Amino acid sequence: MKKFMVLALGVTLLTGSFGLAVPVSAETPSTTNSNLSTQELNQTDFDFMYKEFDKYGVSKDTQERLITQYKNGHLWEANKPNSKPISTRTFDSNTQISTYSDGSITVQSIDLPRNLLEGGTATGGSGYRIYSGVKVSHSNINMSANFYADYVIVSGGPSYISNVYTPSVGVVGGTHSDKSLVLRKEREDFRGPAEAVLQFKVTFYGSSASGDYWVKLNVGGGNAWESHS
Repeated sequence: MKKFMVLALGVTLLTGSFGLAVPVSAETPSTTNSNLSTQELNQTDFDFMYKEFDKYGVSKDTQERLITQYKNGHLWEANKPNSKPISTRTFDSNTQISTYSDGSITVQSIDLPRNLLEGGTATGGSGYRIYSGVKVSHSNINMSANFYADYVIVSGGPSYISNVYTPSVGVVGGTHSDKSLVLRKEREDFRGPAEAVLQFKVTFYGSSASGDYWVKLNVGGGNAWESHS
């Protein structure tokens, strides 16, 4: 499992939070909601991948090699569940990049919206901060998944997730199915943090088999973080 933590100090959550953000672009990769067959890659797909690789600092040689591999039906290391990165780096205040042995990357982020609701003082003097419309996301460039969440960080008490919604999955030239967003555990307790999980199956371009993937929001201990398969 890979995870990237956002720490809270006192009663506030630090704004330098992390996780996978794939920016919305005028050029959108081709996707479908069925995993019965894969699509042909088109120029829009290539342009999208090159643009994302450029944005996150992947060298031209590595881009060409990875995209050629993908065209030939080979998965990148970043696409393989439980694959371990060889390095991580901070891209900006909201984003962390993990690099794998073949040069492929994952991009993680938890994007805090500007219209955060300020909390006051809870009963017993405990503080809290309410977060609404937070985007939890993960990307491998050729696959992305995200959802939105509302949650509350409580100082001196159990933090909790109040709502999760608007799940989205995209696969460049491939397909996805069985998308399910579940608030698995509403409130943190002695056993661990509150959890919301987006689960889905993906069939990548050139592959006949689907794989199971998930992206999870964890809230507890004054922290919020994203983890994924």
